[in-house]
Amino acid sequence: MSIFQTQHAALVPLLSQFPSDTHLLTFILSVLSQKVSSDSYLHTKPIPLSENEINRLYREYGIRVYCVYIQKDIGTSLLRIEIVAPEDVDEKNTCSFTEPILDLCVGCTYPGHYVPLMVHMAHEKCNIRQGCAEVLYDEIMTRTTSSEPLEQIVLSKLR
Repeated sequence: MSIFQTQHAALVPLLSQFPSDTHLLTFILSVLSQKVSSDSYLHTKPIPLSENEINRLYREYGIRVYCVYIQKDIGTSLLRIEIVAPEDVDEKNTCSFTEPILDLCVGCTYPGHYVPLMVHMAHEKCNIRQGCAEVLYDEIMTRTTSSEPLEQIVLSKLR
């Protein structure tokens, strides 16, 4: 058995205590935050999003999407921020490109919260109350009704 296999075998029980990568990363950043000054924040390096159909289309147009996990302080949850970078930002300078964006996100976050103010405001602005959403849904479904029996069956399954 090699040294790598021995170390890997020792890590498996420790890593199995975390139900997801986010939980593990939150733990690591929380431990690290105890070692840094209270006025700073911790974040991962920019991670390119996994390749899928949408990211491939973005790349065709010269746009790259990265995600960064950030923890403002030990009392806040982990936040995933997706950053769109132009084509001229390569792997070498993604950190220098993303740091001002992360500074802005941290600077626009209320103390004790982990969601930046502009994100919070956008969610509040587009939030439709459940009652209103149900009325809109019923109205849309009513306008799509038909006397055709097969269409009625399909529409009833959509409700």
